[in-house]
Amino acid sequence: MKTIHIKILWLVLLVLLSFVPLACNGEKDNEISYIEGVYKGTITSNTAGKNTTTNTRETTTADVRKHGNQIEVTFIDGDFNHTILLDIFADGDFIRPCLTGSEFETVYKHMSSGYNFTNGMMQNMMGTDWFIHLNVDHEDNDQHFGFFDTIEDHFEYTFRIGTMEYHFKGTKETH
Repeated sequence: MKTIHIKILWLVLLVLLSFVPLACNGEKDNEISYIEGVYKGTITSNTAGKNTTTNTRETTTADVRKHGNQIEVTFIDGDFNHTILLDIFADGDFIRPCLTGSEFETVYKHMSSGYNFTNGMMQNMMGTDWFIHLNVDHEDNDQHFGFFDTIEDHFEYTFRIGTMEYHFKGTKETH
């Protein structure tokens, strides 16, 4: 079980390391440009917590765009249109998204540190950006909702709107 002391230690270490020039600022931009684009796939919906009413739509598009040092994902299927803002974190062959700001606090019932960990050398010293994010911003039982597979150009993400839960699965279009 994590204690507040461990989280404070991680945060102090991150703050101290942030004063040392460890990597270029372009690393986050590289991650975003790699996953940025249009993903075609399906979206499955059901009433949150109830698997009795499921609807799969075959023509869903997820449009992933840079929004500062975050990504904006817009899910589009006919008259269905939903946009979500996410932080991203490198994790080996995966890039893992996580909620931001008030959405983070609503889902996890605690605050985020607000750090967007992307630092190559720090990653080598302390683990992946995702590992650092989990240790600083999350509690043991926090659930996560998706990933980008950078080898297969695949994206999956689960989100809620009211009592409806949606799960997108798609592959990046190539031009």
